[in-house]
Amino acid sequence: MTSSLLRGRWALPVLLTVAAVLVVAFVAGPRALLSARCVAACDPHALGAALAPALADFLRSGDGALPGALGQLVDLWSWWHATKVVVCAALVAITGLLGAALRHRRSAAGRRTAVWWAVSEAVGLVAVVAAAGLLVLNVQATAAPLAALLPLLPEGAAGQGPGAAAAQVRALVVAGPGAAPSASLSVLVDEVARYHWTGACAAGALTAAAAAVLVRAVRRRALVLVVVAALAVVVFGLVCALSAASALQPLDALRGLVGPG
Repeated sequence: MTSSLLRGRWALPVLLTVAAVLVVAFVAGPRALLSARCVAACDPHALGAALAPALADFLRSGDGALPGALGQLVDLWSWWHATKVVVCAALVAITGLLGAALRHRRSAAGRRTAVWWAVSEAVGLVAVVAAAGLLVLNVQATAAPLAALLPLLPEGAAGQGPGAAAAQVRALVVAGPGAAPSASLSVLVDEVARYHWTGACAAGALTAAAAAVLVRAVRRRALVLVVVAALAVVVFGLVCALSAASALQPLDALRGLVGPG
């Protein structure tokens, strides 16, 4: 049933339209859904400016509980990426169907157009891999939103303001447990470990799925699918290994996320 639908005349236009709508939803959806809570803070620069003083106060407090301002930012960022997880999951499904539809078109094409359809199929399959990669990133950010916020810290600066607060955060993190109260720093370290373990597990699952597709493609001698599936195995396998390595050294990974002090 699905195969016959994918061979239909309107399969490609419909799938391409749905994919385009999902791309727009990925970019604009979170802001639209969370507009009442975002105000100006949905802008990355505004988020970073709000994050720096809240995080500096948290690190100096010695309390393991997130203060109100920081907790609100973390909650917002979690919902922001949870929305993108839903969109990315739909994108993976739609681009997968699009790749299958293009493969059917290539199989039915004559010699003159076979190369064109093969290239189109490859592009469609690469889109599946890209959507899956975005899914991993947003699952990570949903599971550990505080860690995902850290790269938004503004550049350090002297004096007062967000830049000075960001410089304090980096100095406390780089100095390690001896400079920051252990409870608050431990929360950050645990959050970064969860962020990377989530990425390792998600990438590992995608590596296994891509390997299964690769085996099936080899048996069917589907050359385009073999190449893209092999690429996916390598990419997601590397992401899994690097994420696991970072999770085993969470303090070093935390220092990498906040940047040099």
